[in-house]
Amino acid sequence: MDGAEIEGDWYDPETTTFGDRLSGAREAAGMSQAALARRLGVKATTLRSWEEDRAEPRANRVQMLSGLLNVSLVWLLTGEGDGVPTDGEDEASDDVLAVYPA
Repeated sequence: MDGAEIEGDWYDPETTTFGDRLSGAREAAGMSQAALARRLGVKATTLRSWEEDRAEPRANRVQMLSGLLNVSLVWLLTGEGDGVPTDGEDEASDDVLAVYPA
């Protein structure tokens, strides 16, 4: 863990890596590495290497990851756009709240 992750701003596109975002999105989705790897059809060691930034998945796997983890493809790749809600962010979008108020 680095200081940025501890401070809670590790979703900042300036400080995160693909592996950071992948790991955070997986954890936010409540999935283990083994469970996500199984759903993707890859070995857990392969997923671990992606999360540790030692390897990169192919484009079709990145697309599958964004769908399984419910984050945008752009966010997963760049850190910009719709990703995992950070502390203080409501998970429901304003559009959803307008139609279905809390």
